[in-house]
Amino acid sequence: AMNQILSDEKLADIVERYRNGASARELIETTHHRYRTIRRALASVGVRRVIKASQRRWVEYISTRMYRPDELAWVAGFVDGEGCMYLGCGPVLAVRNTYRASIQRLADLFSGRVRQPGLAPLSKRVIYEWAISGDASVIVLKLIRPWLIVKADQADLLIDFDNRRSEISRDEYAAIVQRIKDLKRV
Repeated sequence: AMNQILSDEKLADIVERYRNGASARELIETTHHRYRTIRRALASVGVRRVIKASQRRWVEYISTRMYRPDELAWVAGFVDGEGCMYLGCGPVLAVRNTYRASIQRLADLFSGRVRQPGLAPLSKRVIYEWAISGDASVIVLKLIRPWLIVKADQADLLIDFDNRRSEISRDEYAAIVQRIKDLKRV
């Protein structure tokens, strides 16, 4: 079916460009094909999922950096106390706090994004949020998992989801999302 849309040469060109670091957006702009066509072309040669260019940078940054155990323990404690894990389009790890230096430290360690979503309701202090998603969030969770206590079960669910992503049905996905929500209430 893919050969009807793309010739073998175009398919090989898309795969080669992707493996050399081209983002899905760059492939769309240069080949003039829709995202769905690009995704299917890559899936036909075994690429499980297309990673955005920003995600790819985060994954490379986290994967190549060496972390000290005390850094990872600090991050795990901070995530246990202030963090949030959930499934959006993929796994997401976020931490909110009113102390910018701590949030910036997370961004320095793992990249990700820092933003100001608003003010704290009672104190009216500025809230800062660090978030990382997709493959990068799973790598961070795997790194800090030995030190997690409160959010260990949520982390295990997200890591397991990522390991079995291609074989999970919609019903099972909904069950995992609900299980993560239930664990937040404990």
